[in-house]
Amino acid sequence: MLTGTRRLVVVSWRFVATVRERFEAKVEDHDGHRVWKGSCDAAGTPQFRVDGRLTTARRVAWELDIGPVAAESLVIACPQVRGCVAVEHLQVVAKQMSVRRAQAGLAAAKPEPSPRNSACRSPSSSS
Repeated sequence: MLTGTRRLVVVSWRFVATVRERFEAKVEDHDGHRVWKGSCDAAGTPQFRVDGRLTTARRVAWELDIGPVAAESLVIACPQVRGCVAVEHLQVVAKQMSVRRAQAGLAAAKPEPSPRNSACRSPSSSS
């Protein structure tokens, strides 16, 4: 589980920020959404590195604010803004449920690309 407790580590002359501080530095409030400004994978999924391990920024947001997510679960994106990491817009589902939704064509409408990060834009919305 990720914690937001303050932990300062001196590296030479600089301080290293906590996971929460690093995460919050990459988020911007925009029209009721918390839009990810950090890096994304090729599919536009927001990415974040914790303890040397790359994971989705959605999972990190959920774990920071709500608590741990089981390894066999996925944190599903906000249906309106793909880059949104607001926990009230996210949903945790079993991986198998996500596969069933995709196969049945019941997945939510295609989300809009992140308005602030071209790296998170879907391939069809290229400028």
